[in-house]
Amino acid sequence: DDNLHSLAFNFAYPDKRWGTFGLSIYESGIALLSQKSFTLAHGFYLAQDLAFGYNLSAYNVTIENFGQGYAFGLDIGFLAKIYKRWRLGFFARNLNMPTMGKDDKSYLPRLLNFGIAYSPTFGINSCLDISKEVGKDFRVMAGQELEIIPKTTLLGLTFRAGVSTEPVRFAFGLGIGLKLINIDYALFTHSELPLTHNIGVKIVF
Repeated sequence: DDNLHSLAFNFAYPDKRWGTFGLSIYESGIALLSQKSFTLAHGFYLAQDLAFGYNLSAYNVTIENFGQGYAFGLDIGFLAKIYKRWRLGFFARNLNMPTMGKDDKSYLPRLLNFGIAYSPTFGINSCLDISKEVGKDFRVMAGQELEIIPKTTLLGLTFRAGVSTEPVRFAFGLGIGLKLINIDYALFTHSELPLTHNIGVKIVF
């Protein structure tokens, strides 16, 4: 009866000259409160192994009997490739410190992320992420991805697992699909809330 939900749509279009353009539409919430965002993204290479990207986002929060508010945010990110098998990434969300509300203004979450990924061979990816949100403790996340059956075969199979702090959560997932269509499933644990199930469909064209 609470209508707890989370929906997302993402689209990316790569261009050899201008880089990659992206679009993201997201909504989550319950019956009494909903949060929506609309994001335009652009990423391109500054050098052969260094990429830069930015997001322009419009946010909307609607609370029953209280009305709604709007805000606009700016994100930036860098991705660097090191020694062929290592990648370093940095991401900053809401750099412009957007606020929502008229009389009692509140800042939207501001977040800094630093991540490192290691791929010893094709189909194996390990990653570590450290993030800090203003007003909260540091959060550490680690993940592992193993491609058991390559996607180039009749039916590919990928296994994923991860763990995070603040709060402590575990995640397990499977990816099934062909070269152009993939279906991903993930299961998240929580110390107090029920299990969370995520299902995603990716189409490459």
